Amino acid sequence: MKRATWRSARQHVKAVRTCDTERLEQSLAEAAAAFPGCAERVLAVLIHVRAFSLADALDCMKAAGFRVGHALLTLEVFLSSSHAHDGRQSEARLTLADFELAFTFWDRLEDAVKAWLSVSFVRVWQSPAGAGLPGPLLFRLKELWQHTPPTAKQRLPPARACGLGRSKEETFDLLDSHVDLNGDTTALVGELLSRGFLPPDETLGRHGLIGGLVWTRPELAAERLLAGTIALDKPQPTIARALAAAIADSSSELTDRAVKHFGRFVDLLSESLPQSTNAALAMAGPLLAVAARLKEEERRPILGALSGIYLGPAPGETRVAEVVHPRAEALAWFTNRTVLQPSYEIFLDTAIRAISLRELVGAVRPVESLRV
Repeated sequence: MKRATWRSARQHVKAVRTCDTERLEQSLAEAAAAFPGCAERVLAVLIHVRAFSLADALDCMKAAGFRVGHALLTLEVFLSSSHAHDGRQSEARLTLADFELAFTFWDRLEDAVKAWLSVSFVRVWQSPAGAGLPGPLLFRLKELWQHTPPTAKQRLPPARACGLGRSKEETFDLLDSHVDLNGDTTALVGELLSRGFLPPDETLGRHGLIGGLVWTRPELAAERLLAGTIALDKPQPTIARALAAAIADSSSELTDRAVKHFGRFVDLLSESLPQSTNAALAMAGPLLAVAARLKEEERRPILGALSGIYLGPAPGETRVAEVVHPRAEALAWFTNRTVLQPSYEIFLDTAIRAISLRELVGAVRPVESLRV
């Protein structure tokens, strides 16, 4: 008798899966009347086979006589393999209304279900469909998306943090926990500036926001670096290069305080960027242009640190850069149109043009040989 009962239950579930749309209500009602315990399997069929949203599926089941509630929201329903035609696991695709519905049962859900809902919601938020999600709704569901910290690939593009209208504390908490600040932060920085969330007297230490600031407002970025309110630790080469150009183009007065922070910036580059040859070579001109505006006694230690960017790890060793061959256009027929050249030699050539040779002697760090 038990075997016949479960065989009949499977037949009712099959009927829900395969019947015509016109007979679906009847099939659901018959399944609810005969075997209310198969509600979880019926819900999985409606979501994965008949492509119902969670909210619509529960409404249909409730109308048919099933008892619906948090007990039906299980991983077996959301991650079903028994109804996929190719045998692979089928993952439910929830709508915003589905997440809101699931959140009403939040305190009674299993932790594994909460984790799946959290990751799934961030995936929707990360997708193009998540561009217009309203701030009040997002932060009403804050407990849901904060439950499981995202991986690096699951973090949100910076634009998703724009237009939410939240407080400064909530905004920066979101940036730290869920936003990939290595992306394009120009729009985000523009909004933070307009809302007064990046005051000039507060130190800015998030590299992504520093990059957005230097590409959006280079003059302001230069002012803040020279004022000591930008904190860099192992800066990305592209950000360091942009900052160097911004300082060179800045009209800010080089006060004693500005000279001190410029020197710290050069020291930082000397310590953290010796491997970034191309970026380092691009910075030589702008940094030397700033150094040329300083007094000679202020310039000497800066020239020493600056020359260290182009030296190798061993004492007296120079880095090597791949540069375009001087006769590249004439050698169009030649396969290799670049040549290796000591980066220290390139730096010296630029420095001699910006600073007197007399001053460079004794100020720059020595090198044993410029041979490649």
